[in-house]
Formats: sequence, C-alpha cells, structure tokens
Amino acid sequence: MNESKVETRPSRRGFLKHSAGVAALPLLAAAAAGEEKPQTASTKPTIGIATFGFGDFTNAALAEELADAGILTVQLFLSQSDSNYWRYNGRSDLAGLSDERCKEIAAAYTSRGITIHSMGVYTNLIHPDPNEWKANLDYFERMMEVGRAMGVSTFITEAGHYHPEEGGSSVAYHFLDDVWTRMITVGKELAKRADAHEARVLCEPYFGGFLASAKRTRLFLEEIGSDRVRALLDPANLLEVNDLEEMFD
Repeated sequence: MNESKVETRPSRRGFLKHSAGVAALPLLAAAAAGEEKPQTASTKPTIGIATFGFGDFTNAALAEELADAGILTVQLFLSQSDSNYWRYNGRSDLAGLSDERCKEIAAAYTSRGITIHSMGVYTNLIHPDPNEWKANLDYFERMMEVGRAMGVSTFITEAGHYHPEEGGSSVAYHFLDDVWTRMITVGKELAKRADAHEARVLCEPYFGGFLASAKRTRLFLEEIGSDRVRALLDPANLLEVNDLEEMFD
C-alpha cells in the first residue's frame, strides 16, 4: 500500500480535524420527505459526535468533556492519545488491545453515561492486491473482536481509495468493471465475517469513490444481499450527485 498518497476531501473526519471536532454524527434516518411531525421525547433525534479529531485527549478526558457538554452518544475511533490505533484507508497493529484494555476504553465512556453507537474502521477494501485487501479484511474482523469486548456491534467504513500509477485507464479506477466484480467478492466476505461475529457493517458512500451515488450504493448492497452490510448516509458526501430526496428514496 502506498501510504505516501493522502486522500483529501471535505468530510466528517476532515471537518472534525480542522474545526475543533464540532460535527454531528448522523445516527437516525429522517422522516419521509415532506412529512412533518412534532418533536416529542420519542421522536427527537439522537445527536452524537465522532471521537476522531480529538487526538490530544485521552479517552477519559474526552468522555468527561462530552458528558459535561451533554453529548451522550459517540462513534468511537481508536484515535485518542492513549489508544492511537486508527489509520484511515489502511490498518494498524492491534496486538496491544487485549479484552481487558478494550473494556477499560469502553468504560471511560459508559461510566459517564455515554453510549458507543459504533466504531470507525475505514480501511481499504478496494486495493487491487489480493494480499492487501485480504489483510484489511482480517484487520476488519479483528476490529469486530475489539468491538465485541467493548459491547459494540456496529462498524463504519468506506470502500477505500486506490490511485494507480499514471498511464493506466482513462476511466477512474473505482469505476472499472473488474473492480466492481472484485468489490462484490470482498463485500460478501465481509458480510460473512460480520455474520460470524453478529456484527453490522455500515458503508459510507462518497461521490469521489467507489460508492459514488445513492443508486450505486443501493445496487452494491443488493448484490451483497446481506442485512449485515448496510449504508451510513452522510448527505454532504453525495450532494454533488444526489439531492436529499434522491438519497432517501
């Protein structure tokens, strides 16, 4: 994997990094378009935040800050100063994460009344080298084991990004026919592993990547054919190609 190439785009992660981490985590689906309902205790949305962008905080210190601010739901990235394991579009060595350590990290949040909704994985599933994407699948499965120790069963990812050397096809790599076919294989294997761990994987689309539109994301999920692999909708990622009504339809 060529780690010297860094993907840059407006995203929840970038926004958190450059704007002091102030971003909402989209956890709940919106009501049907045009339908207005009064906000009650049962229909009010849950507002959470991703822990990425708070790398200078320990888990305990971040949990204290969030609880004091009234934020009681998080998408956990292992990116804090005392659990710096998260690597975007790749993987890291998780050998130091024993079940006991995982429980300690989770307790930093749950002891303050904070629910860990999901864990961010965001590894690379689209790499052309079989050794790379298979290693990333193994890493993803290891993250499911980490999540289980923390009491978390939902994991978030993108398809990942790969940039071939110049001189290849004029068609973007992620739109090549053989890449689609291979991604179906990878997605079905991911679903199989998720099923074994009773986990759920949510794939986040982005107009500049493999899951480039609402329609393409839906077709991909239909090809996978498993309730274990679904979608996480970050509307900002698709506004270049889909409006809100198209996304939810």
